[in-house]
Amino acid sequence: MGNQYDIFFSYAHTYQKAVKPLLAALAVKGIKVFHDETEMP
Repeated sequence: MGNQYDIFFSYAHTYQKAVKPLLAALAVKGIKVFHDETEMP
């Protein structure tokens, strides 16, 4: 099977500046997050 994720994260790109710190904090905790900026070609 492909990549396994803990969370699917969807957000309006107008909130990108607010979302980046949250995604970084989740990564530090070892939580694998699927979000379109890094997971979709």
